Amino acid sequence: MTRFFVIVLLSLSIISCWKQDSNSPGAQTKEAKYAVAVLPTPVLNTPDFQSVFGGSDGRTLKLTPKNLIEEVEFVALPDTVFVIEQTIKKNSYEILKVRTEDYPYPTQSGYYIDSRFVEKRIEKPQERRRKLPDKNTIIKRLLSPELLGAIYVWGGNYSKGIPELLEFYKPSGALPEDVLKRWTLKGVDCSGLLYEATSGYTPRNTDSLLFFGMPVEVKGLSPDEIAKKFKPLDIIYCL
Repeated sequence: MTRFFVIVLLSLSIISCWKQDSNSPGAQTKEAKYAVAVLPTPVLNTPDFQSVFGGSDGRTLKLTPKNLIEEVEFVALPDTVFVIEQTIKKNSYEILKVRTEDYPYPTQSGYYIDSRFVEKRIEKPQERRRKLPDKNTIIKRLLSPELLGAIYVWGGNYSKGIPELLEFYKPSGALPEDVLKRWTLKGVDCSGLLYEATSGYTPRNTDSLLFFGMPVEVKGLSPDEIAKKFKPLDIIYCL
């Protein structure tokens, strides 16, 4: 009887210790603080993706009178690293409020991504490797059918488009071809054109491009004199 009593006490002690350990902060599952893009990832300035891609009827793309989706900031390329600031739970996925070194611009509303485009990480991953392609490669990309024939899409910098947007935010009915292109962000904007051609090396903001590279002094020169000073891939910024 004595031996049985000792064993019971020992078992209860082990169970008690296990419960204390499992409830301690160190035993809890660590929360992921980072995310890495595994697909071209739309970055929006609103957490309400459904209002942009579908709306209340499930088939309305939120466009301005000029056919712009102003909620789209840019498309983060694969391997882009995000710091997670907030997690908004949905049925089977999450909307993540994030920041990233690939888009270091001030915001009042915040930047948001859909968790289905990324992998969450506990430890900080290495930032996306940025390497400027050679001049001929950039020119070849700029003259490619994909970019020459691309439509203007606000926030676009991935001219192939993102078909996953039709899967994650499936339209409730058939849509015209031009709407499908915009739904999948199949196009580019001004800085997005260079961003795609340079593999995400140049700034993803038109104002930042003004201070990118070396300035070319043209004040007081005639059009012919200015033309002689320019080299391939120089940027003309009209104020």
